[in-house]
Amino acid sequence: MKTRGCVQSLILLAAFMIFAVAGSTPVHGENVNEINYSSSRTIATTSNSYFMISVIKYEPYPVNAGDWFDLWIKVQNMGLNDARDARFELRMDYPFSSNDSLVRDYGLINGINSAYKLDATKDATQVVLKYRVRVADNAPEGESKLRFITNSNSESADTAAGYDIPIEIAKTKTDFNVKLRDITPQEISLVLTNTGDKTAKAIVFEVEPGNVNFLKEAEPLSLGDLNQGDLTVAHVKAIPKQGADAINVRISYTDIAGVRNTVEKTVPIDSSILQNVCTQVPNKDYLRWVFGTVGLLTGVFIMLLTMLILQKRRAAKHHQ
Repeated sequence: MKTRGCVQSLILLAAFMIFAVAGSTPVHGENVNEINYSSSRTIATTSNSYFMISVIKYEPYPVNAGDWFDLWIKVQNMGLNDARDARFELRMDYPFSSNDSLVRDYGLINGINSAYKLDATKDATQVVLKYRVRVADNAPEGESKLRFITNSNSESADTAAGYDIPIEIAKTKTDFNVKLRDITPQEISLVLTNTGDKTAKAIVFEVEPGNVNFLKEAEPLSLGDLNQGDLTVAHVKAIPKQGADAINVRISYTDIAGVRNTVEKTVPIDSSILQNVCTQVPNKDYLRWVFGTVGLLTGVFIMLLTMLILQKRRAAKHHQ
């Protein structure tokens, strides 16, 4: 009977090992990095509770200095016995920091035998942890590591282990220069240049309404992609307001890590460009002269018409 029980346990363990490998197969998505940790233990040494880190994923990838990223870690009890007082800790130093609770207590995590008795799936033997981590503004480019510790107070547990988690840090953002090219009574033309060293994708360009009057309903301009050093011209159906000395613009784009970013710029207005453009609020005093002139001409017309009618009547009486 003892031999039969061992055989059943070995079969269960082998099945869960297969499920674990299948469940940890990475699904590669854009700008997401997944890391698989495979176990070096043999089936014969996993009768105790035993934690295995199967999948680690973080996004965006790569991480930009000064930004936050999300980190997921899947921990599975691959042993036959339960792991009690399970405790996980994410340790970090420069260039990483976090406001999250870095120590997570999970209590009991089922082993394969318990999951089988409960008629549960392999999810009963695992937990997924998520952390929010920030990279320092002056973080160096390249690989930096986080340290992840697993532990359990189970008797004869084989769950204390540490894992180094590599995080790739790179400059992913870019910058822009915006200059005023021309202003006409119909539009404002602005030149947008990618002055950084990375491509900006799906650029959306907007002019703030504060210093301009829009000649039609204001809509953001879609300018497509812009490579390093390239430029494009944005034509905005608007003219500057009276006294405006600058135009405020907002540029949204997707960086090489797939993250949407927004950059705001202030563009000075060169007074010489405004020489042939009417940007003043119309002076309505001239309307008094217009109405006065129209009234005078109307009065003269009525007076002449009256004189003509009287003259015709007199001529008619004279003929009688």
